Amino acid sequence: MNNKYSEDEFLLLSEPAAVDHHFMAGNYAGYKWLVSILFFLHLISLPANYKVMVQIQGIPGWIGLAVWGGLWWFRKREFTKHHIYLLLKFVIFFAYISMLCEDPKLWAEISAFRLTLAFTFPCLLIFFRLKYADSVFLMVVFYAINVFDILVPYQPKSILRLWILLVVYTCILAITLGLTKRKKKVFLKRWRKEVKKNRDRLRMKQELEKAREIQLAMLPKTLPVADRYELSGRSLPATEVGGDYYDLFNLDEHGFTLVVGDVSGHGLGSGLVLSGVRAGLLLLLDEVLSPRQVLYRLNRMLKGTTDNKTFMTMVCAQFQLTESRMEMVVSNAGHLPIIHYHTENNRMDEVRQPALPLGMRQDITYHELRVSLKKGDVLIFYSDGLSEARDAMDIEYGEKRFQELLARELQQDVGAECLLEAILADFNAFSTGTLQQDDITLVIVKIK
Repeated sequence: MNNKYSEDEFLLLSEPAAVDHHFMAGNYAGYKWLVSILFFLHLISLPANYKVMVQIQGIPGWIGLAVWGGLWWFRKREFTKHHIYLLLKFVIFFAYISMLCEDPKLWAEISAFRLTLAFTFPCLLIFFRLKYADSVFLMVVFYAINVFDILVPYQPKSILRLWILLVVYTCILAITLGLTKRKKKVFLKRWRKEVKKNRDRLRMKQELEKAREIQLAMLPKTLPVADRYELSGRSLPATEVGGDYYDLFNLDEHGFTLVVGDVSGHGLGSGLVLSGVRAGLLLLLDEVLSPRQVLYRLNRMLKGTTDNKTFMTMVCAQFQLTESRMEMVVSNAGHLPIIHYHTENNRMDEVRQPALPLGMRQDITYHELRVSLKKGDVLIFYSDGLSEARDAMDIEYGEKRFQELLARELQQDVGAECLLEAILADFNAFSTGTLQQDDITLVIVKIK
């Protein structure tokens, strides 16, 4: 059976769900072996029983073989919850065609075979761990089928045979239920021990996954489509909770404010810092402050609420895109330079503004830079998790490779989303076989 749960997910199941999953996995393994054995036994015995089978209401012997062959062919597929029910369907099928037999001589010839089935299939329940109600239901069905077989035609010893069969079936059911109860007890003892041993780790994992969901909800769910610009962005955390962040504010047809940041380190601590920074940004940008004023106030907030080892790089850029003025007003707090592609002369340069990151000192003066833009220009914002990544040979991805890739792609006048996908595809090909060591954030802005 397909393993629907990881080890941790399995330990987080309720007790009834864990027992059901454990027993069904064992049932499925036993079912595959059983179907294979019965299929090949039927195949081997078919020549000897062909005469009998071909005379049952004109139904040829290969029908039985086809049934077993179908069960064997699909034995690896989880197409029913209780696989033992497939065996029940075949029993009912065989009983049905046996009931149609009109030749008393032929009925007598297959009586030994029917008697074998009467005891074989109930005994198989001993090897399957079903729910109590399922086991009782199947045993009642088996008994009902054989009641008809014994009573038609009625004989003086039929009642005695029914009582004997009832006693045998009751014993088989008692053994089956007893084994199921014992195995359930043994499994739950082992499962509870594992849950207790891993409780703290599983609780922490759940909390981290919840924190990841909250952090991912902070990122823009959809990027706007406007006549004057095109946007695309991704943020890929290295662990459950990352330290990278980007967001868009004050969006309209004529511009927007873009913020890209990177908290030192990554993990839960960085995620908590990001939550505070984002709350501060939402308040500050409502005041229509300039980029340098936003960074100045965020720096004071971060310095006053975190320890001396916590800092954050950030770039804040306001885009004004009107008919009379197309420019970017940007202020940088220790973040990587912005790459600016000029479509007019097919040139790339970097928008550099050396400054200390947020949280390094209480009073830091940040400066602004105005960058003129033209239609077709592209601006690339990214974090150091991209350029500083290393492959399996410990070779750095590097600024040179990154800019060479950009130069190739930008010459083809690709859109923002296509450019972002090309960068990530090249990065994934480079880092194949290695774990992501740092958070990666990439935002593309294309002027239209």
